[in-house]
Amino acid sequence: MTREQVVKSVVSYLNLQGEPVTAKSVDSVVVATLEVIESAMAQGQSIELRGFGRFSGRYVRARTYAHPRRSDIQVTVPSHLQPRFVPSRKLRDRINSQPRHS
Repeated sequence: MTREQVVKSVVSYLNLQGEPVTAKSVDSVVVATLEVIESAMAQGQSIELRGFGRFSGRYVRARTYAHPRRSDIQVTVPSHLQPRFVPSRKLRDRINSQPRHS
């Protein structure tokens, strides 16, 4: 699902709930939410959305690998934070209760 599709879904949902909103206002909220999550993760913070999940950064230590085609070359990957998402139990249960598409 793309950001545009998310915005359209939220607009439809809110309009059905009797709260008229525009796609532009919903898009600005979606963009702002993602920006806040990104900046918090960039600062090493984790973000927990109860009932949905937790966004965090996972520290990956520096490593040296052999080049896949030339074993005489060593490739060094520096240490870094890797984005991570851990779904809540509620979200996992909801996803796993849905029928699978084959």
